Amino acid sequence: MPQSNRLYTAGQGSGSAQNRRVAINTQGANNASLPALQSFTTTAETQFTDPAVANSIPLACVIPPGGPCEQESFELVFSGYVTTTQSATVIFKVYEGDSATIGSNTIIATMTTSAAIATATAPFEFRVRMVYDSVSGKLTGRYDGVVQGTVTASTVITSAPISASIKNTNNPVLAFTLTATFSAATTANSINLKDFGINH
Repeated sequence: MPQSNRLYTAGQGSGSAQNRRVAINTQGANNASLPALQSFTTTAETQFTDPAVANSIPLACVIPPGGPCEQESFELVFSGYVTTTQSATVIFKVYEGDSATIGSNTIIATMTTSAAIATATAPFEFRVRMVYDSVSGKLTGRYDGVVQGTVTASTVITSAPISASIKNTNNPVLAFTLTATFSAATTANSINLKDFGINH
């Protein structure tokens, strides 16, 4: 995928969450976090974590202060493939916030139709198109996606517009994390997250 419109990518860097908030074109010795292969051995909703820091903190994609997204449309994208050895479904969710406690973040998008993966590997792709402004301090947008042949039609983000005192001077302005939920537990359930970034 051409990266000419890519502003930021998830989890690039090492150390604390604050130190990992680095634009993709920033030079440095930090470790890239993608692609990230993660196991899902439970039917509980599970957050994607950052393999570059020993999976100890959430894999987050953030907008740093002063960026070009103020009052302009931007797109959060993620894609990869899902693997399971049994008939199972998977649901993806996108949150605003980078707390390791899922409930402390604000859900903005859900793959509303459970995608059936029958003892196979299947690709997925998800897009959340958003806009915010520092005057209202609010975020709104819409999302859609597909897992294998199961489509989530274009839907307004949850509880839009989200009011969180958003300012282009906040550090970070916004942070996004991902979760996945499998309907059946097995050690073979995994997701390879190849892309998780913000395009403008």
